[in-house]
Amino acid sequence: MKDKLLTSKLRKEESVQYSGNSNLHSVPHLKNSNYFVVNVPLDGNAPKQYIKAYFYYKNCPRKSKPINWHGFYAKYGGKSYPHESIIEYGINQIGEALGLKMNQTRLVIANGQLRFLSQDFIKRGKKNLIHGVEILHEYFEDKEFVDK
Repeated sequence: MKDKLLTSKLRKEESVQYSGNSNLHSVPHLKNSNYFVVNVPLDGNAPKQYIKAYFYYKNCPRKSKPINWHGFYAKYGGKSYPHESIIEYGINQIGEALGLKMNQTRLVIANGQLRFLSQDFIKRGKKNLIHGVEILHEYFEDKEFVDK
């Protein structure tokens, strides 16, 4: 069972448009053996899958216990690849620099494609995640304006 889970790869996605070349050489590669896809239905416009992934850092879950690896939403920049993912990561980094409480995120190359990983911090059935664009819709009271 463990081997089957660890060989599961993120699906290859297609984008509406290619936003141009980016220097992705410094983006770390997430090895196929360091993640597995969990079949969880997800909503939203961006193509995404839920994964459990292993990253080495102090006090990280053991690599030998994949069930304890952290969960991530692995998003693909479906409207404008690869810059959509880079921009989303940049926005998160700006929020952190401003001292806002932001979710843990990463940029990785997984199964040959750039992915924006957002760590799952929600305890199932406890809280709902509100996307930033929904906050802007309410603030400006104009969904059409915000979505442009």
